[in-house]
Amino acid sequence: LSVRPNYGTGIIPSMYGASVLMLPREADTLPGAQSLPDRADGVKALLADRAVNFRRGLAGRVFDFAERWMELTQAFPKVRKYVHLTAPDLQGPFPLAELMWGSEVYLAFYDDEDTIIEALDFFAWVIAAFLEKYLALIPPFDSGHSVEWGLLHKGHIIIRDDAAMNISGEMYREFVKPRDSALIGMFGGGIHFCGRGDHYIAHIADIEGLSTFNMSQPECNDMEVIYRNTADRGIVIIGLPEWEVRRAVSSGRDLSGRVHCGASIAAWADMKVPR
Repeated sequence: LSVRPNYGTGIIPSMYGASVLMLPREADTLPGAQSLPDRADGVKALLADRAVNFRRGLAGRVFDFAERWMELTQAFPKVRKYVHLTAPDLQGPFPLAELMWGSEVYLAFYDDEDTIIEALDFFAWVIAAFLEKYLALIPPFDSGHSVEWGLLHKGHIIIRDDAAMNISGEMYREFVKPRDSALIGMFGGGIHFCGRGDHYIAHIADIEGLSTFNMSQPECNDMEVIYRNTADRGIVIIGLPEWEVRRAVSSGRDLSGRVHCGASIAAWADMKVPR
């Protein structure tokens, strides 16, 4: 059982002045963030300042929620023990850079490599500082495990790499992996991506200490490549849609007992096989 301060992908961007994008309720989409008005110059300005304010933007709501949770559950120790307040969506170093810089960030890999590297290092530091503060207020499941999407996993972070499908595997290895590796080294845990990631999953699997992997769209991937670089290498997949697990097993694919079948309802409202 879990509760999540679920304010969307714009939590950290809103700390740095990115405006929150709220779509109509019928769009059934969490709040996002629009790029900084001055894009690259805005990112360079925050790199020069290197400030952090956990009360600004949606970050303040996250900590208000956490403090209120601790207050409400103080008189109910069984609720506090069995219902877990899980970490919010802090994204990953590269998705944060893309959110605030805008789509021009992809050209910057060629035109402004030094700023890209500085930005990725900075956002990895911000994620670490945010999570340390959050875990000090809301203890995780135990010293070695956390709850995410209603699922138990080793470690205390799930990095979202939803922007990395837009770069090559070699670019992920050179620019993004060192920052993901640093966060996994600090907290232990895993990596999530939406969309296609079979072109960089081998580099993800090489991250020392990575224990957990999660993906949302098997239909976009060569799943044999995914399994070869996760289950076959001792990395547990959590929250894989049931239809994909059934397909793999019926085809004779040995998943080595390392694939969790069926995601939490918070992550999947519809488990139908995609057309």
